[in-house]
Amino acid sequence: MDIQLEKVTYQTLPIAYQIQKESFKQLFEHYQDTKTSPYLETYENFSKKYQRENNYFYLIQADGSAVGFVRIVLSEAPSLVGRVAPICILPANENQGIGQTALRLVEAKFSSVKTWQLSTILQETRLLSFYQKLGYQLSDHTSPIIAGMDRVFFTKYIRE
Repeated sequence: MDIQLEKVTYQTLPIAYQIQKESFKQLFEHYQDTKTSPYLETYENFSKKYQRENNYFYLIQADGSAVGFVRIVLSEAPSLVGRVAPICILPANENQGIGQTALRLVEAKFSSVKTWQLSTILQETRLLSFYQKLGYQLSDHTSPIIAGMDRVFFTKYIRE
């Protein structure tokens, strides 16, 4: 399978938005998180993020079809840090290695980034396992979102 990242344009921004909605629908239905769920994000807010400096949006293409989306936020504090916020794969395309390949492509594309961060849901063991397989280290810091749903943080350090 040929996996590639394609920079999102104003023309493809609605596709990225729809992928995000479809990808987070099941988690929203399970947790009913009305505070932070990407499923409920408005197109207006999504579009504002796209326009921010140091935000990079990519469609994840598998054999020429858009099957996922990833947003990267770069910050200097005091060295360059990359944040994956979020990465999502359409449910029909999960468990095929697409997300793993996409994250490796992101890390290669932003090779000057030596510290990567992301957060996910502590109760979603498949997500925890996914990030750990890619070398992300689970912190002991968690933050409650709603009852039964906590945010957990990961960091990955790239060594030369």
